[in-house]
Amino acid sequence: MTIKKKFGIEVLLLAILLIGVVFVASASTNNSQGTLQKSEISGIDESELQENHIPDFGPHVFDNLRKDSDILSTKGQIPQYVTQAERQSWLYKLDKSKDILKEDMRPYLYPNGPIIGYGWDTNGYFEVTLYKGITATDSQINEIYNLVSKGASKESIQEIPVVFKKDDFIHEAAAVNYSDRYRPLIGAIQIATQKGSSVYIATLGFAAKKSDGTKGYVTAKHFANSTGLIIYQPTKSLSNEIGDVDILGGHYADASFIEYSNVQPKIHIGDGETINVTGYFSDVPTDSWKNWTVYMSGRTSGLTRGKIVGVGVTINQKGWIYFNQVKATFPSASGDSGAPVFCRSGGKAYIIGIFHGYDSSRLSYFSPLSGVISDLGVRPLVA
Repeated sequence: MTIKKKFGIEVLLLAILLIGVVFVASASTNNSQGTLQKSEISGIDESELQENHIPDFGPHVFDNLRKDSDILSTKGQIPQYVTQAERQSWLYKLDKSKDILKEDMRPYLYPNGPIIGYGWDTNGYFEVTLYKGITATDSQINEIYNLVSKGASKESIQEIPVVFKKDDFIHEAAAVNYSDRYRPLIGAIQIATQKGSSVYIATLGFAAKKSDGTKGYVTAKHFANSTGLIIYQPTKSLSNEIGDVDILGGHYADASFIEYSNVQPKIHIGDGETINVTGYFSDVPTDSWKNWTVYMSGRTSGLTRGKIVGVGVTINQKGWIYFNQVKATFPSASGDSGAPVFCRSGGKAYIIGIFHGYDSSRLSYFSPLSGVISDLGVRPLVA
């Protein structure tokens, strides 16, 4: 089954909260993604992934948020609506406002400004996240609010509700632990590399291939962050070498590709068990993804699952901006970087992305497969 979605009020059922990490002004960006081929999907019913419901938001949301010590200020007013369709229409306007603000917000992004993230939430408000290591003044908050209001007015929004909160950067994964040695290589197993005098541990994402058929695997770019870097499995030793970094991701995926012929389209899910990869979602994330059930299998956390709660997320990660990332509730921990994110049906796995990191609220972020394909030009191997 090929899943195709269109944008529109009728199908707008998501929350996005943009959490950013370390913006570097010199980083160049290109916001266009090439047209992707259709997803390879079979034997899975979308109804198994999705629960469509928008919270009954209104003024009471601000009353509850003001009790949170991390909330710096709330401005504007959250409207009260009766029907799901009315709430969908409001969220659609907030989403359009977010797009309008993209360029105007750049001067306020860290380190030039205090903002490490911005976006909107399904509880009916726009949210601006300020780095907790910087003391934001009332005048700065007012200036940013006026900027947001100006953009929102183009969508006929007056007194746009905005929550200003403080938070830290999202956390990247890195840990030390032992996992079994696998040949052929499969997804969700421990890999290692050495940078300088330090050895770093992460998780292998999934087996993949280039358009010419060259095989290899995908893992996190912030782990495999330079071409030619040697990767090992499970630990660093000459006999455990499994290739060197061939391709680095761009602005849509925290991902790198390593050529290696001995790979299989399987994912380790704990206790020595594996699951076959029989398909994947290559479509760019849309609002219809909200509340899909997704799984992650990482070398630290093992097999976990949760719901997608945001798409279109922009992450500023140590000098690199990633667009169209996805936020989910599955548990994650240090060492899970690069882990496969997938949907399950009938004992089979369908790759949907690659794990990036988590924030201080323990919400997880992953790069969608559409970004991996766009940046690396590779697709998952399927059984």
